[in-house]
Amino acid sequence: MVPYAAIVTTKEVTVRGSTRTHELAAFMLFTFALSWAFWVPSALLFSVNPGEPVVTAPLMVGLQTMGAVAPTLVALVLTQRMGGRSAVTALLRRFRPDRKLMRWYAAAALAVPSLTLVAMTVQAIVSSQPLVDPDAGLAEMAGDMGWIAAVALLPLVLASQLFSSPLLEEAGWRGYALPRLQGRVGALIAGTVLGLVWGVWHLPLVIAYGDPFLPYLAGIIAHSILMTWMFNNSGGNLSVMLVAHASLNLSLNVLLPLRAGWIPALVAWAAVAVVVIRYGATNLADTVRYTGHHEGPQSVPAAGVAS
Repeated sequence: MVPYAAIVTTKEVTVRGSTRTHELAAFMLFTFALSWAFWVPSALLFSVNPGEPVVTAPLMVGLQTMGAVAPTLVALVLTQRMGGRSAVTALLRRFRPDRKLMRWYAAAALAVPSLTLVAMTVQAIVSSQPLVDPDAGLAEMAGDMGWIAAVALLPLVLASQLFSSPLLEEAGWRGYALPRLQGRVGALIAGTVLGLVWGVWHLPLVIAYGDPFLPYLAGIIAHSILMTWMFNNSGGNLSVMLVAHASLNLSLNVLLPLRAGWIPALVAWAAVAVVVIRYGATNLADTVRYTGHHEGPQSVPAAGVAS
């Protein structure tokens, strides 16, 4: 005879899984709709009339910013609808810095730039080009102020990036979507799925900037997995995710040229392989993956979810 408690647990897992699926579907649908309402016109505008550099075009900056806030805005609205004001407060509380996580702040700040430096070195050897591509933002900075000053300013550039797309997006991607994904599948699959969605979400901007999409997408998926690794080992702390996202922006916008090609993506995937071998695909962490949160229905234990 099956104990009643086991039956209740099974029903709870089914209900929670169904709820999370609906929450994820709603989050993805509204995020894409709101962002692309601004980004698709911007892609059409700047691909047809690319006279002014896209990076400095005021209209492009405005449209990009209005679209970038969608993940957080949608996440807050859905969280409020599902759990009320206390749930929103609990979600936002995860942005609090934690001194116990200093090693993960360091990993978030240094891992991606270090991988990018490796990619830059490989690319320079393969192509017989300078270590820093002349089209990269760092080369432009060095041309204006010299190499020593440009390199010394990189920490400030990293800090400034915290208040751009990381702050606009992370309550949505890693605050709302990733825990729900990890309540359904293992960490490696969750990070891969989120990376795929995250990369495709950027498609109108990639078109506007003229970047090759497939290398970009491959790199974004790899970095999403690496961020999932940091996320789970920091207990779902979103301030760590802000730093990780900012370091990714630094690498893509300053250290690498716009059209970086496949080498950075391949280097990032090599790092993913090391992480998976060391931590395992199920949790990408020494502990269970982060699925529990207070801003919505409680998640099932990691051990009870297929990986």
